[in-house]
Amino acid sequence: MTETKTTWLPFSHWNLRYNPFGELTPSERASVAVVDVEPIAQRLAEGQTAIQFIGKCGRGKTTRLLAIQRHLVVPGSATIYLPPMSWAIPRWWHKTLQIAGTPIIIDEAQRMPPPIRFAIFRRREPLVLGTHRDLTGPLRRAGYRVFTYHVGAQNDPYHVAKVANARLCAARLTAAEVPQLSIQDAQWLVTRFGDDLRAIESFLYNQVQQQVGCNGQMRFID
Repeated sequence: MTETKTTWLPFSHWNLRYNPFGELTPSERASVAVVDVEPIAQRLAEGQTAIQFIGKCGRGKTTRLLAIQRHLVVPGSATIYLPPMSWAIPRWWHKTLQIAGTPIIIDEAQRMPPPIRFAIFRRREPLVLGTHRDLTGPLRRAGYRVFTYHVGAQNDPYHVAKVANARLCAARLTAAEVPQLSIQDAQWLVTRFGDDLRAIESFLYNQVQQQVGCNGQMRFID
């Protein structure tokens, strides 16, 4: 007799494979991003252009960088993340820069030490930057056309609902319907957490996780 191995899916009664609000891989984050990438891609194709996304942590900068990278589908392209203490960036980072695709995509770009920033800007290749600090001055001095997007203000209840529902749909188990976050619940979340998407998703993760084994409709707000 052959024993059939089955996998327990604690959210299957909501037609979900997993908790939609847990940590995603970079590829998964890009696939569910609610971002209009096409206008940005058109600007990057115009030559010596720099796009910078400015905002606080958790507002959606990294997601935008990953979505742009996925949309452009440039062989060898990667989002380069600058860790804290960037003065201690090892030599391999310089090798990474040499093989980076176009555009060069850098997350936490405000951490660039001046020598690395100079080396990058003098290449005059299209740039996409996620940053906490406005880099317009050095970019323009290097000859770049700069387009700045401030990230966070657009995280209103309608955008929050779209982001949450994209995650829910991505976790779909079958072709049947999945729970959806209402505008009313999204409004409550924005009232509590403001424009901090990371805090909102963390709250929703805990809310959903607490309902493992429960029956009935999924509750996003107690």
